[in-house]
Amino acid sequence: MSNFEYRMSRIAERRGLLGAAVIVAAAIRSSRILSAALFDIRHSTFDIPGCPVSPSGPRAHEGLPRRTRLAGLLGLSMMLSLTAQLLSVGSVDAAAYDSAAESVTISGKILDDGSKGLSGVQMEFSPGLPGGGGQTVVTGSDGTYSVKVRKGWTGRARPKAAVCTVYAPASRSYTSISADQSNQDYQSGYRMVVISGRVTDSLGKGIPGVTMSGLTAFTGTSYVTVTTGPDGSYRHTVMCGFSLPAVKPVKPNHVFSPVSRNYTTVTADMVNQDYQGSGQPR
Repeated sequence: MSNFEYRMSRIAERRGLLGAAVIVAAAIRSSRILSAALFDIRHSTFDIPGCPVSPSGPRAHEGLPRRTRLAGLLGLSMMLSLTAQLLSVGSVDAAAYDSAAESVTISGKILDDGSKGLSGVQMEFSPGLPGGGGQTVVTGSDGTYSVKVRKGWTGRARPKAAVCTVYAPASRSYTSISADQSNQDYQSGYRMVVISGRVTDSLGKGIPGVTMSGLTAFTGTSYVTVTTGPDGSYRHTVMCGFSLPAVKPVKPNHVFSPVSRNYTTVTADMVNQDYQGSGQPR
């Protein structure tokens, strides 16, 4: 192996680019074939029936038919073109490898409210990942994710939440990152929604002390039913996705309209859930 060949092989090895090594080897082989072809043409060692074999002089090829000489020149041209293409492909691959060598990794884990990894969560990166690739990656069976971006990338990453899921933090921003970003974790939780309104009389005055049957709140030690305040208003928080079959205001000697309200798979705040009462307390 020549010194040139050795240096080229060492460069390919150091970069870990097996494809480049194959291309270099192919280019070297092509150069050898080309050298042999030039030698044959120069010394005219052709063995064609009906043509003299005259290796004695550089002009002995003149005894060959014109079409034979043209075919030889065409073959030489094709070998030159192939060699140029091989060298060009090697340059493109080397450039692509150089870009990959300038990448950094963003990695982390998506955890549920019990600190267990969540699989199948889509992590969205915007703008799209530089250097190719999609805009999302998906967490593995243990909840981990990992993605490579070019050094200097600026953008935002966030887990795509389901309807009733929230994450803390909701997203992370990156500015011209130059090193690996590990432990980029997110904690998931359930979103809460609010049911609120006001109970009034026919004049619009709030009715206090109305029990909102069906709305039960946990105080930390026990469950209590929600009641209206001095202005007749009430407010209750429930977990997103819950269903409440019947919520109705109750107060002795009072009739309310509507009599009750039903809620199925609540996924958004329910405001202005008002009632009008009539009657006189004892």
